[in-house]
Amino acid sequence: MDLIFKIISQLHLKVILKLNKMFRSTSFNLEKMEEAIEQIFIAKGYKTKRRQRIKGKSGTINEIDVLAIKNRKKIAIECKNHSTPIGQNLIRDFYTKIKEIRIPNGFFASNSDFTSGAIKFAQQNNITLWSREEIIEEYWLVNVGRTNVGKEHNLKNALPLNIDYEKAIKLNLENYDKIKINSSNLFYKPYYVVEYVFKDKYHDPTREIHTFYDEGLVLIDGLDGRILNKTDTMGRLKQIISNSDEEVDTKVYDELLNYNKVENYRINSDFFNVNVMEPQVQNRFIKKLATDYITEKNTKEINYIPKSSETIFDGKSVTYKPKSKNIMLKKVNFLYVPKWKIEFQSIDNYYTREIYGHTGTKIEDTIEYCPYHFQLGGLRLVTKATHAVCEVCGQALCNEHITQCPLCGKWLCMECGVKCSNCNRIYCVEHINNLCSISQKEICDECTSICPICGNMYSNKFEVECSECGSIVCKNCSQSKGMIRRKQFCINCLSDL
Repeated sequence: MDLIFKIISQLHLKVILKLNKMFRSTSFNLEKMEEAIEQIFIAKGYKTKRRQRIKGKSGTINEIDVLAIKNRKKIAIECKNHSTPIGQNLIRDFYTKIKEIRIPNGFFASNSDFTSGAIKFAQQNNITLWSREEIIEEYWLVNVGRTNVGKEHNLKNALPLNIDYEKAIKLNLENYDKIKINSSNLFYKPYYVVEYVFKDKYHDPTREIHTFYDEGLVLIDGLDGRILNKTDTMGRLKQIISNSDEEVDTKVYDELLNYNKVENYRINSDFFNVNVMEPQVQNRFIKKLATDYITEKNTKEINYIPKSSETIFDGKSVTYKPKSKNIMLKKVNFLYVPKWKIEFQSIDNYYTREIYGHTGTKIEDTIEYCPYHFQLGGLRLVTKATHAVCEVCGQALCNEHITQCPLCGKWLCMECGVKCSNCNRIYCVEHINNLCSISQKEICDECTSICPICGNMYSNKFEVECSECGSIVCKNCSQSKGMIRRKQFCINCLSDL
């Protein structure tokens, strides 16, 4: 058994090293990224096609980077190899494309991160986002992540798991029993939290003393050595200059920044996979990464006026760069952060939920919001939580866009139900079979009358009472008569007048 675990651990290492090498390669391009995404879906049992040109409902041709097909399920996948975070505009363009070609499930994969606006828009419109972190996780799952169900795991230096499996999969939907859980994964991802203090005094060329002091934390991804600290003031300025009005999402930063303690505990995974991802960055490199970050953060441009200058316009500047001897790394803390990743299925619709297991902070939840309430730019005008899933098409919608059949109680969206033209209630197709002979529109049983003269069914809003015999007939079997006070008569009484 020890040999088996040793082999699995070596496989874990090979998978992570392969991915890190791929992402960091200078030759990494969009084509290689598409190949990596394609491999993930093929391993999951999909048949894939790349660069597919599909005609939309308006007649326009739309190109899909990767099209994945399994049984009735179709997934459109967009791939971007950008060095800067993906903004909301690209996600919105992709959403418009998949709506045009009538594919309900969209995946947007990127080598970079996503802005907070992009994440919100994708979550509201059932688009799953894969940053480099998610691609690594998915690659992990299809290679080594399915060997852990039903095993007990010993966790060391992990944030407490406050969100258990039942909480992670809980759905606040009226017909949650109509939703299937396709996969449940609990990741334990490695991070380093480096505590530091920096202080120094610097004499500029005029011998004026400048005092520097900085203390805080450097947060580092243990898989690839990425610095996770939030953008500083200059970074925000660069975003403005580059016409980006959205900030990069920083939920993992907040998760690490606010931790109080780590624990050693056991977890039993009878219903889900547990994936403990071992760190791939050595401790000595962590210290170097932290020192480089602190050095860059505290590098300043110092302005001074030489004593020989006659005016302030003769000022000069010098770049101050901290020396490593003035940076003290007080402590390097290693910890695992638990994260749930759940995939739900409702008919042909697939939804993704990612949530941190310690705080319960949601990273992504594409089943949470109704897709029919949009936002304008970065401003969310209306947010409506989903109420139920349509039991015909599987779409999750809010209470404005979904209703129950009055007869059988089945939940229906407006497109899958049939509206009674008289009372406007929505019925399932099995329970509204009457057609009004006058309007040629559907009517429910309660709104249906049968004319005693012609024998046809009609909507009771077209009922006419005969002024002579009192019979209730349809509009087509009646006629008005009179010059001043017009009265309605059925055609039988008209013949006797």
